[in-house]
Amino acid sequence: MRSGQRIQGRLLVLVYRKNEVGFARLGMAVSRKFGSAVARNRLKRLIRERFRLRQHELPACDILIFPRRNARIDSDFVRDLDGLFSRLGKRLADA
Repeated sequence: MRSGQRIQGRLLVLVYRKNEVGFARLGMAVSRKFGSAVARNRLKRLIRERFRLRQHELPACDILIFPRRNARIDSDFVRDLDGLFSRLGKRLADA
């Protein structure tokens, strides 16, 4: 993903790169600095669920998501994640 493009949100960073598979794939890296294992796993479940709901709208690309240290799981987090997915769709639709 070194050649990937970045989209930065208030609470998340999204790195993407087009792929040849034909569908979107998701990866994520959540540091221990984010919190306990329970908090990290809850965050990952939330990201996977939002991706599952939006993946039919996304172009064929590999996506990596990195939460920022100050991220908290609340409605702002979900809004930021959905905003990043929307911006990704617009960027790759224009390209």
